[in-house]
Amino acid sequence: MKKNLVLTGAVAIGTLLSACSSSSSRDGENIFDAIADLSKVKYDRKEINDLYSMEVPANMTMSTSLNDEASLQYNNLYKEHYVIVINEEKEEFIDVFKQLDVYDEDMSVLENYATSQEAFTKEAANSVLWESKMSTFKAGKLKGMRKDFDASVLGVPEDIAYSLGFVEGEETMYMIMSWTLQSERD
Repeated sequence: MKKNLVLTGAVAIGTLLSACSSSSSRDGENIFDAIADLSKVKYDRKEINDLYSMEVPANMTMSTSLNDEASLQYNNLYKEHYVIVINEEKEEFIDVFKQLDVYDEDMSVLENYATSQEAFTKEAANSVLWESKMSTFKAGKLKGMRKDFDASVLGVPEDIAYSLGFVEGEETMYMIMSWTLQSERD
């Protein structure tokens, strides 16, 4: 039986870290201004298949058209804010990547997963314009990694701001991806 995984506030944390890291380092804004703005956001907890729960902004609605593999898909079309969670069995991921001879034994499962998912995500972009370094975090007993980047995408007139989070559960790997127009990042 799979253990529950709580991705509480993952979107809030991703948005906060993205706003803090990009705004403070790129635009000279005060980190505390970004935190104050986020405290005004209301969240709803979403339970997904007894596998995990996650809080998403209350102004987002459920979607089914963002990604066929996502177990959670929410968006706000008016503000062009999007979030998905893709989960896959950890052992299946390891086995497939070892069969393809692309699994790096010198890296952890989480590092292998984050590196591969990041590469797949960036393939859709015409060019990556800016990116943060991959950082690590702990959410209770769970290990995670995250990265932000801005990219131009064919057919989209404005650059896109992405925030990727990767979490390693006992039996499951999770990728949390949120994106918006660069002008809506905050």
